[in-house]
Amino acid sequence: MNIGAQYIRDSECHLNKGLVMLEVFSRKFLLAQFCYYSNRLESLPDLRFGNHGGLKVVREYNGRKVIHEYAICNKNTGLVEICELRKSIRAKIKELRRLGIDSGMKTGFRSQRVSPINGDLYKRLISESDTGYPNKTEYYHNGIHMRSRLEIMVAEELDRLGLQYKYEAQIILNGEKYFPDFIVYLPELDETILIECFGMLDDLKYAYNQGNKLAAYMNSRFETGKSLVIIQGYSGYIPEPKEIRRLITDAVNNIASVKVEIR
Repeated sequence: MNIGAQYIRDSECHLNKGLVMLEVFSRKFLLAQFCYYSNRLESLPDLRFGNHGGLKVVREYNGRKVIHEYAICNKNTGLVEICELRKSIRAKIKELRRLGIDSGMKTGFRSQRVSPINGDLYKRLISESDTGYPNKTEYYHNGIHMRSRLEIMVAEELDRLGLQYKYEAQIILNGEKYFPDFIVYLPELDETILIECFGMLDDLKYAYNQGNKLAAYMNSRFETGKSLVIIQGYSGYIPEPKEIRRLITDAVNNIASVKVEIR
């Protein structure tokens, strides 16, 4: 059985990080998560860890019947990753059920797009190397070279919320290149959110340049509070983590309110 990494390359690394933060999201977004992860689990091969003669193995099931058994070795690392992914998804679904979200709730999805950047474009962006401006700071988060303490704080909140993101990916708007600080992808809704950290707004030249960027985003139909989040700072002031979290979760919940119907 040849199972590659195509099964495990989207959100699995964020699944467990966001479990303790689910309560901050709206019921509509949690329903979208339940549908997405339930379908994701069904799409994966039914692989589970087992034990054979004291050795850990991977077993493939068809219903309750074991149809194949694989030794855990280098050539079967993909199978191990799928087992771990299934475990993480089941934990996510269990936590959603604890919050009263389950398959008995009738959910519909509107086709209306909120963000100009869909999942296909996001996946192309994350496959490319960073192409932002030179960075001479000493700020790092999970191996990513960032530009400010404020950006580090945003990345930390995104991790806590279990949200996927790409840092400083290049996008083209009306023929011009832009490097938003973060592009957050919501696979549950196939929508994205741009996050910009405007940390020196008391500097007139800086504020003018950021104003031009903001105008370009709005001209391309990014909407503040939904597909665009602006986190403001000044000399000697950056917002508290809970305020950063609120701005992000408000945008996620606002998108879910547009996309998800509870019937």
